[in-house]
Amino acid sequence: MDEERILAQIEERLSRDDPELVARIDTLNEQFPSSQEQEQEQEQREGEEGRARHAQHRDWQKTAVIVLIIVAIAGLLLTAALGASSADADSSTPPTSLVPPGSLYVQPM
Repeated sequence: MDEERILAQIEERLSRDDPELVARIDTLNEQFPSSQEQEQEQEQREGEEGRARHAQHRDWQKTAVIVLIIVAIAGLLLTAALGASSADADSSTPPTSLVPPGSLYVQPM
């Protein structure tokens, strides 16, 4: 912490003593960013790419879940519709017997 304060004081004295030098240094700093700034820019780019990949992965998962839900709902609706129609058909004709009439008696020859 003391080093940063000392460097700030030196920079302030130099800027008062030679403003032209300060202007040159500022121009050079703009043209050639420090390695720390380059690393930060690279991390930002990588972060953006990572977020984009994560968003694509998340979109794929959402699509898969939605398709599975639609298939499940369609299956439930078909099961309910087909089950209801067969139950209605069975209730319209009451059964007369469990065994067909021809199988109880054997005709003599």
